[in-house]
Amino acid sequence: MGLLPLEGIKIIKKVAGQQQLLSDSQILAEVSSSLCLAADRRAVKSRCVLLVEGQEDVRFVTKINQWMYEEKLVDATFAEKGLFILPVGGCGSLLAWLNFDLFSKLNEPWFILINSDKGTDEAKQSQRHLHRIRAKYPGMQAHIHATFKREIENYLVFKEGKKTHDFAPYEDVKQHMYDLMQQRHQSWSKDKTASKLMEQMDLADLQDYYEKRRAEAPGISRILLAD
Repeated sequence: MGLLPLEGIKIIKKVAGQQQLLSDSQILAEVSSSLCLAADRRAVKSRCVLLVEGQEDVRFVTKINQWMYEEKLVDATFAEKGLFILPVGGCGSLLAWLNFDLFSKLNEPWFILINSDKGTDEAKQSQRHLHRIRAKYPGMQAHIHATFKREIENYLVFKEGKKTHDFAPYEDVKQHMYDLMQQRHQSWSKDKTASKLMEQMDLADLQDYYEKRRAEAPGISRILLAD
């Protein structure tokens, strides 16, 4: 909400029977109230911003960090460190951030982690978007990442009891799990695939697997495994 271009928004409100043109500060409060939004105190206290595509990406990053904190592999959670994870609504939405130069309006360091979409028709488009952002902000090269694999779900595993199934780097994990559950006559929400997989997992389910494959995903390893 704080990134709204207030100079381009006009609101006329009836106050005591009279029409009143609201000021910029009043507009922000009015829109927030109308949309039932409240300020996120984490954003106010943030020291760093990580831009991801959606809510599942927020859960993915937060959950892995929590697992590592519980195992004492890191000394604090991202929230305690002041990292604010912001879902921007897809890779294409980053173009709006680029066109309006919203990155420069952030008052703290920022990072980007998006899906590479490898193996899909969107892969080249995602690469073009990141190329434009890197070209605009050459000093931020190390802050801009796409997953080595297709998307975050490809980094997880499907665990059933003692059986653990990992996914190919570029397969459609959401469709894979949906089809599997359809065969079993069980419901499955594609949009919640990452959350559902992580409900059955813990850090130990990933450690042995990724110690052998860390070199495959240098970008995400730097972001998720660094203190």
